[in-house]
Amino acid sequence: KGYDRLLERLPSLVPLIPQGRQWAVVILGNGPERDILRRMADSLNKKYPELRVIFPGYRPDAPSLMVMFDLFVMPSRCEGYGLALTEAFSLGLPALCSDTDSIPELCKYARGSTLVTDFDAPPEDFGCIFRKALQLPHSGKIIIQTCEGMTNRYFLLYQEVLKGQKK
Repeated sequence: KGYDRLLERLPSLVPLIPQGRQWAVVILGNGPERDILRRMADSLNKKYPELRVIFPGYRPDAPSLMVMFDLFVMPSRCEGYGLALTEAFSLGLPALCSDTDSIPELCKYARGSTLVTDFDAPPEDFGCIFRKALQLPHSGKIIIQTCEGMTNRYFLLYQEVLKGQKK
């Protein structure tokens, strides 16, 4: 999804870490790139002890962990909808997101607590981008779509499709 782009840009985050502190980047979930990402993270962890990249894997309780985060990052190269982003919004998390597919449209709902950027920009440009993103405010909890609303919309769509097939 683009987490390699995030990892390549993390060294520009290091100067923002206060002396004597350690920051963590937590990448939740499993995917086909996990081993490659883990090797990249191991290299970063060795080179920058003040920055830890952690891979807890798939967690069914991911939303309960996300409330502890200071920033949600979605560096996707492509994104059909951005469910994880909407989950972050529902928790009021500020977000740093790529400017691809549906993401900028979803970010409009976040009322000033998102920064949309080009993750293909040179890694050295990200110090300033990370600084701005870390200053974004937590927002109130934003619900873009409820389960009931989504179910009702799908039901209406299916009815419409079935009517079209009967003609």
